[in-house]
Amino acid sequence: MSRILIFILLIMNLSLSAQKVHKISLTPKKSINDTDFSITKIIDNRVNKDNIGNVRKGMNNKNVSASFDKSFELEILFAMSKIVPRKKEHTEIGMLFHNFNITEIITNTKETGHCFIEMEFVQEIDSVLYSLGYFEVEVSNSGLDVTNSHGNRIVKALKQCVDEFRETDWRNNKSKFVFEEPKDAVFNYNEIPKKGMYQSFNKMALNEPYSEEDLTFETKSAKKFTHYYPKLADGKLRRKTYFISDGRDVYIKASQYSYGKYFTKVLDKGRYYYFEDKVQDSNTAAAAAFGLAGALISSASNTVKPYILDTDDGKIYTLSERKLSTLISKHPEIIKTYRQSKRKLADKKAAIIALNKTFE
Repeated sequence: MSRILIFILLIMNLSLSAQKVHKISLTPKKSINDTDFSITKIIDNRVNKDNIGNVRKGMNNKNVSASFDKSFELEILFAMSKIVPRKKEHTEIGMLFHNFNITEIITNTKETGHCFIEMEFVQEIDSVLYSLGYFEVEVSNSGLDVTNSHGNRIVKALKQCVDEFRETDWRNNKSKFVFEEPKDAVFNYNEIPKKGMYQSFNKMALNEPYSEEDLTFETKSAKKFTHYYPKLADGKLRRKTYFISDGRDVYIKASQYSYGKYFTKVLDKGRYYYFEDKVQDSNTAAAAAFGLAGALISSASNTVKPYILDTDDGKIYTLSERKLSTLISKHPEIIKTYRQSKRKLADKKAAIIALNKTFE
């Protein structure tokens, strides 16, 4: 009996080892021929370059990291050579990727595969890189098993980027630098950032918005949580925008901690910017235990999560029990109050508010 058990455990271990990384190759079947440009350079500007997202594999629908067969740059460049065939008379341009994520969500009756891309078309002129246009694309479809169709969704998303780009007056839009020399900046958390739109935390720390245009927010609410979609007078944002200040409140782009294309409002400002969001949790207990069959008797959960933006390093963290314990470890009164609470979302928020007051 013990030998059989050891054999079963060995097989399970080998199966899990084989599932450590899911490899994806891109094989575009159709080309876009009526363009006057070719893609000859791919720039990977993603924060996390370790993978391109996660998929579900195996009988237990285990979360597995996904990556390309080739390097990120080579795989995308190969795909673009098929999507936009190169011609001698074409203008050579590049694609710069800020975000590139795939994921799978299990609901009551199906699986949904997602691909989210945030990128800019760029052109190098006299050793200077210019932006020709900023685009966000999301492609989703559903089925009983979406893991093996991620390559198709990625190709579709890349084609959509090209289609949207070629509808623009891109030859007359190369007026914005993509890269700039970094500057040391200390964020002044005692003041609200200057009104405007910011491309990065560093720019917000420097109080250097790329635009101070007036904008409005289209809002979509669900059970007390509001998602904000910024709108300019002439349409959507034209450049990568991760932070917005209206002079009173600060809004954070959700793609920095999830796959959302919306913004969330900061609820408490100080040393730590505290905010909350309701994000769809793709890892429900039933799904993890029994796969899609288990998900049939469960439901996809919209999980409310607390987050903080640490104004010291500019990074966003989920406010887990461990993270909160570390933050308040030197403040016994806050620890005592929190331990006496029910440790719910409101209690975490109260702890951060109290912590921020110690920095005033």
